[in-house]
Amino acid sequence: MPVKELLKLESTEGGVSCVHAVDAVEEGDPATWGVILADAIRHVARGRSQKYGDDEWSVVNRVVQVLVDEIELQRNDPTRGNVSGGVEVEQ
Repeated sequence: MPVKELLKLESTEGGVSCVHAVDAVEEGDPATWGVILADAIRHVARGRSQKYGDDEWSVVNRVVQVLVDEIELQRNDPTRGNVSGGVEVEQ
């Protein structure tokens, strides 16, 4: 199976730049992106556990809590976040 970059996030002065390969996941259930993001969250949590001694699952739980809260805030205030004009889709 060839390696394909799925998601690239870069810190910028204006927030976060996001490039994603929307076609990397075949048409169908977009929940596949949920699995990809869950794996990414676990990688972050494991990295913090190894570097700082944080409990991996506590980090996962905190990130997911903030993720859900932030999505709800952005749903209620479309000007919140850095997504208008800041998302590039690789073809």
